[in-house]
Amino acid sequence: MSRMALTSRIQCAIRHHPAVTLASATLASTFAYANYVEYDAWRHSNRESSSSSLILPRRYDPDALSDHCLGKTPHIRHS
Repeated sequence: MSRMALTSRIQCAIRHHPAVTLASATLASTFAYANYVEYDAWRHSNRESSSSSLILPRRYDPDALSDHCLGKTPHIRHS
């Protein structure tokens, strides 16, 4: 087995280990909470301002949780 194939198998095994998956899910929920707090602050500040041009907040896409388990970054979309 080549070194690259062995490295890939080790990375895959680590990535799918239950503890790593749990840590990834925890990280994903932390991102979701942080984005909710950011959204809530944005919504609150826009309630107080009378600005006509609004900057839309970023929201965490919960469907991207599987991307976390695969080691990818969370998908941030603009609403």
